Amino acid sequence: MLFFIYSLVGSIQTKRNHKQKFYLTFGELSLFVAILIVVSTTLFSYIKPIATNRNWIVTLPLVYLFASENLRNQIQNKKILLGLILFLSLSFIDFKKNFYIQFKEDWRGTTSYLIEHCAGPVVFSDATPEYISLYLNWQGNQRLTPTILGNNVDLQQKETCVVKRFMGGNGKSFENSDLWKKQKETALYGFSIEEFIKY
Repeated sequence: MLFFIYSLVGSIQTKRNHKQKFYLTFGELSLFVAILIVVSTTLFSYIKPIATNRNWIVTLPLVYLFASENLRNQIQNKKILLGLILFLSLSFIDFKKNFYIQFKEDWRGTTSYLIEHCAGPVVFSDATPEYISLYLNWQGNQRLTPTILGNNVDLQQKETCVVKRFMGGNGKSFENSDLWKKQKETALYGFSIEEFIKY
C-alpha cells in the first residue's frame, strides 16, 4: 500500500510540476478509493475488529486498475521493480503465516461464553487478560474484570471462571481447595474455561 501511495503522490506532483490542470485519472481515483477503504476499516477496527489482510482483498481490483494505467513506464526502473517484487514476497509470507500456518484462537467465542456463564465480576486468565478485556469492551460488557492468574485478589464472589490458553500461559493455576471446588470445564477453540464455586 505504501508503494502505491508513493506512486499516487508522485503522479500528482508530476502534474503540478508540469502545470497541468489537476485531475485524477480513473486509475488514480481507483487507488484513492482503495486507500480510503483500508484507512476507514483500520479506524473502525478500534470499535469492532474487522481489519485483516484477507478482508482487504476487495481492494485488489482497484489497485490493479491503477497499476495497469500508471506503472507501464515506471516498471523499467530497476528500483521500482525490485520494490514490487519485495513487497509481493512479504505480502505472500504474511498472508500465509496469518491464514494457513498460525493457530487461530477463538477470542470472541471465549468472551461470549464468559458473558453467558460466568457471574463475575472477577474472572481469571493464565495469559493476556487484556485481550479478554478488549473483546468484552467490544461486546459492551462492563460486568466482568479479567485478571491474570497469580495476582492476590480478595474474592468476595461465590463463583469465578478461569480461562486457560492452549498455546501457553503463565504456569499458574486455580486449584481445588476446601473453599473453592471446580464444577465444570468447557473446551473452546484454543481455550478451556474452568468454573469454580465457593463453599
